[in-house]
Amino acid sequence: EGRDFTPVQLRIIKKLLLQSLVDLEKAWHAVVPIKVEYVRSESNPQFAMVVTASEIVVVVTIQVILGETARELYLVYPYSMLEPIKEKLYSGLVSDQVDQNGEWSQRFRERLHDCPLPIAVRLGTATVTVKDVMNFSPGDVILLDQHPGDPLDCYIEGHHKFQGSPGIYKGNHACRVTKVLNLS
Repeated sequence: EGRDFTPVQLRIIKKLLLQSLVDLEKAWHAVVPIKVEYVRSESNPQFAMVVTASEIVVVVTIQVILGETARELYLVYPYSMLEPIKEKLYSGLVSDQVDQNGEWSQRFRERLHDCPLPIAVRLGTATVTVKDVMNFSPGDVILLDQHPGDPLDCYIEGHHKFQGSPGIYKGNHACRVTKVLNLS
């Protein structure tokens, strides 16, 4: 933020953008066949004037997560572009055409089931002072609020989902799930 992209970064961005445009064409194909063409890139929003300030737009917000970093991607459609096909968008025709036999829903579920989710198992917490941190050395012990034998809390993306007990499995530290909490 606040600086220009390097030539390498620009090439990577363009490659991702071109693939995204192919996917965008495929997504719109169920509504109306379109041809998307890359014209140019602009990284300064001040110069990326696509519509006038008074024009009505539809904004689609997509959260993109890469590793630990999450950013929002905005697709902005001028209303004037969508107006000729608004009846198709409003009708159930599109969803009926796309998923008459549940094929799309099934593929979505299959892909969703294969998505990796980071899980964190918390051994316990402690509160220490800045002075303590500054004086820590190898061998010091930090007293946790968890007692041996207490269930461990398991988190998926920061949400408490399971409880478990610590152990060893195939030579690795592991956690056996002992209780499933609300998964919604």
